[in-house]
Formats: sequence, structure tokens, C-alpha cells
Amino acid sequence: MEARPVPVTATREMVRLWASAIVNSSCPSTSVDTLRVRLEAFAEALASQAAGGNPREWPAQRIGRELAVRMRLTPQSFTDVLEQVVPWLESLPGTSPGRRSAAIAGLAGGFAEGVRARVLDEQLDMAEALREVARRSAPPTTPHEPESRTRPTECVVDDEGRITAVTSALCALLHLSEDRTVGRLLRGFGVRERDRVAVDAALRRAAEAPGRAARVELAVVGSDGRAPMWIAASVLSLAPDTGYRVSIRDMTALRAWRDSLLPRNTLDEVTRLPDERNFLDQVQSTLDRIDEEVTIGMCALRLRDLNLVTRSMGPQARDRVVTTIASRIQAAVAGIPATTVGRLDRDTFAVLVTDRHSWNGVTETVRRLVDWVSQPLWVDGGEIVLASAVGVAEGRRGMSATQLLGKVQVSLNVHDGGARDRVPVPQPRSRAHDDPRIHLLAAFPQALERGEIDLAYTPVVRLRDGVLAGVEVSGVWRTADGRPRQIDDLIELADDIGLNLAWGSWLLRRVVRQARRWTQTLGAAAPRVTMAVPRRFARDGDLVGHVRAALRDTGLPPWKLMLSLPESAVVGDDGHPHPCLVDLGGLSVPLALDGLGTRFRRYDTLPHLALHTIVIPPQLTTALDGPDDGTTRRAVAANLIRMGNDLKHEIVVKGVLSRTQRDIARSLSATLGQGTLFGGPLPPDRIPDLVGGQPIAV
Repeated sequence: MEARPVPVTATREMVRLWASAIVNSSCPSTSVDTLRVRLEAFAEALASQAAGGNPREWPAQRIGRELAVRMRLTPQSFTDVLEQVVPWLESLPGTSPGRRSAAIAGLAGGFAEGVRARVLDEQLDMAEALREVARRSAPPTTPHEPESRTRPTECVVDDEGRITAVTSALCALLHLSEDRTVGRLLRGFGVRERDRVAVDAALRRAAEAPGRAARVELAVVGSDGRAPMWIAASVLSLAPDTGYRVSIRDMTALRAWRDSLLPRNTLDEVTRLPDERNFLDQVQSTLDRIDEEVTIGMCALRLRDLNLVTRSMGPQARDRVVTTIASRIQAAVAGIPATTVGRLDRDTFAVLVTDRHSWNGVTETVRRLVDWVSQPLWVDGGEIVLASAVGVAEGRRGMSATQLLGKVQVSLNVHDGGARDRVPVPQPRSRAHDDPRIHLLAAFPQALERGEIDLAYTPVVRLRDGVLAGVEVSGVWRTADGRPRQIDDLIELADDIGLNLAWGSWLLRRVVRQARRWTQTLGAAAPRVTMAVPRRFARDGDLVGHVRAALRDTGLPPWKLMLSLPESAVVGDDGHPHPCLVDLGGLSVPLALDGLGTRFRRYDTLPHLALHTIVIPPQLTTALDGPDDGTTRRAVAANLIRMGNDLKHEIVVKGVLSRTQRDIARSLSATLGQGTLFGGPLPPDRIPDLVGGQPIAV
């Protein structure tokens, strides 16, 4: 039977979509033009087979193998191909459901066979490489005998573990001469203490079992601090009291290959989240180490109708949607301690919750996830709202990660009332849902990666003479409409709802680099840069490490950076100075207390805090020349300034809008002022123009 001819325009459109799907998520070895020629032949053959014709040299199964072996498509690419091919075949005249199914089944079966063949080829190449390694490290003679053609990598060590003889091959492997090798302790080559301990243990085992080799794998370092290499050492005891023979193989390449295959290194291609293999490995590790009475939870969220996005808008639009959803899920659980987010498959994300208190409040966690995911998305000028299904299950010690995942999948697949573990999907409801800034928060991580966040610097002047004393950094977002937007309120909102934007560490690195550039060009006249530390970053146990590393890497003098800290990083719950404050003080970085008169509560601790500066917030500064009904706030501001002076602290008055406010603050002996009276945020290249000892125009 002759199949009806396929319209040329339909084939060309199919090839265009097909090529786009492949290029989007694979790296084909041919040019795009060659790829399209090959795909045209594939499309015509598939259409012919679906219509009952003869596909000639390209039956569907062979096409599948070609996609896997020759074009080396990834599973994601093949999924994209199917999502284009299936609706295209359904639209063609003269095809039947049975023939279309046969063509698709052949395509999928051929791809599976091709992937298997490709993996076997790669394993065969690997086996040949390992065979070559084994040949080169064949059992050698002792160093006292003539070296064989295999060039053995061996040494002899005495009872104390000191090298007494060595082959030239081992010297070459370690990049050391013989005179720099003989006489050294074997354990001294270990990079880490545990490597040195492992060598000692191997020598003891060999001594206790003569004739039986004790094996150990460790990291060693050669001459001139070369990059560490991994070796496998086989220690064999010689005659009593004559020492040991140690045969060594270079395991660096094999170790690197093995490490690359570990589950912890596999990430989803689109979202860069842990994929199913990686995620389940982390779940299993958690299940193995928890106590028997501890319960952990897994929550899975499945996006409905994501395939419709692919069909109507293409794989690239779908990937943008998935990336945004991944960011929202991470944002939704950012405030929950000890959580892990992964992408299980194209439509399903999972969250591992190990914090007991958070798991007890799982309903609120689910509600929060749905709140964030159900927000509209804007893709290619259109609005998309994706529905989702949520399932949860709890796990305990003794359960496998696969079993826990199975429970979650059952919870996802049943009807709303069909399982006890099912958590009904609630209607969106939360503060974040009602706040229009939620869209900006969800897009913020991508904005950082795309370089859409700029830094601006607001002048801080000496009130007694108006000369520039420093600057305070802030972020400005160049949004899609081209208008700059200050992001201080977004950082505040993120702190309030428990969202970690990774803003603090990003900001610190760039601020310190900019401050260093100013010190190099302006010398002693370079302004001190103040950075307001976000509350979440201030609570980061490694804040001190971030600051120490930034100063060390740039060489910036610590007094050229001032950190403005919230109360949570200044005073502990017990009323004693927070360890973070103590450790930062040890770096000689000036520290300022933010929120005095508004958020700060422990005034009794002020005399005991190692602070350099106290900040008067804008809310109190406005009362300095405000109406009579602001008398109380005016008195508070004045008393805080006087208290700071009594404690010998520098006083910064923020939000100075008028000359009257400046004059009153100066009369109260405030040290510095900041506000629109002295100028707003400026790009970094404008700051040197303000340096020079002249008062800033107001």
C-alpha cells in the first residue's frame, strides 16, 4: 500500500522543531545544516511508517539507535524529540493510531538499545585502559634486583618506616630525585593526617601477617607542592627485622573517574538541582544516620500539564518555566533548616525535610510550596499558571530511600481522598502570595547570575565640616523595563519570610574588591565602605570566615570596611555579646549597630559590646525637625545620640533630608550624616570626584 505523501511544509516545520529540541539540550557532533538533512530523512521515514508505507533504510528502531549512538542524545533531548514527534505524527493525514504507536515504540526501543550499546562501548574502552594500567604495574622485582621492562614503582622501608631503597620509576612518579626520597619516612608523603595514619596501620598489618600484603589507598604530594595524587600501596613484610617492600600504583585518574560517577556529582541538566540518583543518595545517607525514634519527611510536588507548555511553546520555554519553578521551590523552603531540594523527573520535584519541628508542621510547608509555585509566570509575553499535586510521606531508620520515594509516589498518584498520607492542595494563601514583590524575589537569583544587579554608593559626610568620610553600599536592579530599582526592601522582605537570597556573600566579595580599588588609587583618602549585613547572612555561622577570606584575598585594610549588624548578630539570647561580634572584632573590622531605637531591645548590654558606631535610623531622624506631635521621637533620637557619645561611639545619623536636621544632629554632637541632603546613591566611578577635602554641596 502506498502511503499518502507528507506535505513539504509540514516536514520542514517538524525538522525545525526537532533540530531545535536536540540543539537545546545536547551537543551534536555535526553542523546544524547536516543535522537538518539527516532529520529530514528521519521525518520522512517516520511519516511513511506511520502511514503504512516502507521506511526503506530508516525504520523507526534504527532511527532511535542513530539518535543514541551517533548523535549521542541525552535522555532529556530524546524526551524533547518525542514531545515534538508525537503530535506531529497525529496531525499527518493517512496515519492510524496503531501504526503511529508502532513507530513511536520502535523509536523508543531503538534509543534504549542504542544507549545500552553506547554504554557498553564506553565500558569496553575503560576495560582496555584498566588493562593497560594493570600491565604497567605488574608484580615487579625488589629494588635490590635488576629492574624489569615493566619499570616497577617500588621502594623498601625499614622497620621504622623509613625509605632505604627506591626504583627510578617511583622517583619519576613522585617527581623526586633518589637522594630526596631515600631516608624519608614513608608516612611523610601523606597529604593529610589520616593518610599518614593509614600508612602506619598498613605497616603494622603487614608485620603481623608476614607473607600477606597490606593494602592502603592515600593521597600523596610530590616535589614543589605539586597537586596531590592518589596512590594504592601494597605493603609486604620481608624477612624478620629486614623491613618491608612497598609496591605503588598511580590511582589518580582511576580515582577521578570513580568520583565523577558518584551520585553526589549528578545534577539535573536544566535546574542544576540534584537529580533523582543524587537526591536519593542524600536521602539514604540521612536515613542511615538518624536515630530510631527520629522521623524525617519527603514532600513531592508534581507539575500538571507541563507537556502542554512544551507542545505550545517549545522545549526552551518549558525549560525557562522549570527553572523558575525550581527557584520558587528553593525560596519556599529556604527558611526551613536542613532541607534538600531535588528534581526527580521532568514534572516532579522533591524536598527532604530533616528538621523535626518543620516536619511536624508539614501542612504549612505544603501550603507554602503551593503558594510560591502557583504564582503566574510570564513566558514569551504570555501568562502561565501551573496547577500542582503534592504528596508527602515520612521515613524512619531502617527504611530505604527507594521505599520512601515509593510512598510519596503513591501519595501523589491517588485521588484527593484516597490515602491517609495525601495532603490536600490548599488554595494559595500567605503574606508572600499577596505581596506583588514575590515575582521579584523569585527572579532575584537569576538576576544575580545574569549581572542585572549593580552596586551604588551613598555618601556619608562629617557633620562638622561636610567632608566625605565614607560611603554605604546598596543594590540597584536593572529590571526588564530598563528602570533601576533599589532592592533594600526586597532584602528586608526576604529576611522577614525566611528566604536566603545568597545576597550577603555576593555583596561582601564585590564591596571589598571595590574598596581595595579605591585604596589603590586614592590612598589614605579612600572612603570607608559600610555594608549593611542582612539578618540571615549575619546569622550564618561562617560570616566571619567570609569576611576573613575577602580581606585576605584582596589585601584591603580592615578599617576601610565597616559592617552594620542587626541585633541578632550583636547580642545573644542570654544577653551576652554574640560570638559573631567577638570574632569579627578580632579582625579589626569596625562594627556598627543597626536598628537602634526601632528593632534593638537590649539597651542594658550596650556598655559591654565592642562596637565602633551606632546608627540612628531615618525613622528617628525625621523627628529632629518634625511637628510638635513628634516630641517623643525627637527626645528618643536626642537621647540615643547622647548615649552614644557617653559610650565613646561614633554616631551616624541616617536619612538626613534638610539643613535643619543636619544642624540639630551636629549640635547634639553626632559624628556623621547620610541622606539625600548630601546626595543619593552613586555609581562607583563618581565617588573619587567627592574625595579631596572639600565639603559636599547640599
